[in-house]
Amino acid sequence: MEINEKQVAEFKKLLDKFNKEFPPKPVYEPTYLELCEYPWNRREEICSRLFAFFFDSRNPHGFGSLFFDTLLDVYQEKCPEDDISGFLSPKKVIAETEVITENHKRIDILLSTECMKVCVENKIGAPVKNILDDYVKYVNDLSKNCKTLFILFALYEKDDYKKGKSDFKLIFYKDFLSKLKQNLGDCLTQCNSKYLSVLTDFILFLDRKGGYMSDFSEDEKKFFLNDENNRIIDSLITRRDQFRTEQRNEKNQHIEKIKELLAKKDDGCFDEFMKNATWGGESYLKGCFEEGNPEYKLGIEAGFDKKKFDISFCVWKGNGDRVRKALYEPLIKEKFNILKTTHELPKCDKWSIVVKSIDENDDEQIVDGLYDVYKKAVEIVNKAKEKNEANEST
Repeated sequence: MEINEKQVAEFKKLLDKFNKEFPPKPVYEPTYLELCEYPWNRREEICSRLFAFFFDSRNPHGFGSLFFDTLLDVYQEKCPEDDISGFLSPKKVIAETEVITENHKRIDILLSTECMKVCVENKIGAPVKNILDDYVKYVNDLSKNCKTLFILFALYEKDDYKKGKSDFKLIFYKDFLSKLKQNLGDCLTQCNSKYLSVLTDFILFLDRKGGYMSDFSEDEKKFFLNDENNRIIDSLITRRDQFRTEQRNEKNQHIEKIKELLAKKDDGCFDEFMKNATWGGESYLKGCFEEGNPEYKLGIEAGFDKKKFDISFCVWKGNGDRVRKALYEPLIKEKFNILKTTHELPKCDKWSIVVKSIDENDDEQIVDGLYDVYKKAVEIVNKAKEKNEANEST
């Protein structure tokens, strides 16, 4: 017993520490690209296309040369010895993707102004291949009278990217995005609001993806990497799983006991009507009137939930919403108070309402409650048929 008390004290201390230092995060709202779930090997291509759209001043986003100027700002900070201040704010920026070199290699993004060409190799995790020298030669040959820059544009830090890569200078997304957010203010009143929302979503997507889309702060990472914390957490999870298994077994045995008590009722048809079902390893009781007739299909489901035994009526999707509103909902309300709605059409596959909630330890009340719901349900179904037939005859 002493060991268990010590474990509980450790659990509580760790939980208090976690709750104090790491308050709940806001509800996670996926970005558009996350909803699309593009394969990782295509995200580099997709990001290049989106970047190219915003870099190209001819497009209707209304940001002008903002993206180009921001990239050059970051480049200047990385390479102060290379003065490029005279190339900022060009009249026109043209962005091309998948530009084919003479050796049939493809440049991810090529940015062109009247006096500069910027070759961008975009990387989202893929290794840098020995093709950058080919890019340098091609762009330099193409730009006899222009200033040329070569940028390795990387989502996150990787040892392979930090090694010398010909004339390419390494710029991380996070540095570019940080500078872009600072520079956006001057353009907000002039840009196209349609594409501002696209850009905002894209920036959020890239912020999350930086460092393999880590949603954890450095303090949280240290917390979960701590060996002692992990030992306590593993012990807690093990005990929780043991507790859940014990709870399921107890409730399943209790359901069997309820069925035995139901069988002693003098009307055996109800016991035959309510069958065992299982969800998440836990047993409950269910039955259905007019199973093969969607016009009148009505179900009863009953089981244990948070120290209560709940008895519910159910109408399923399909004709369910019409059947519910036209027939069953008003008839049920005549005989029961609806305690709560647990499932709602059309968001769920059924409409489910709790009409009785009984203390889990009161077996007599549970059996009487089930019997009462069943008897009244028979009347409800019969009245529904009569009502529908009367409407059809008129």
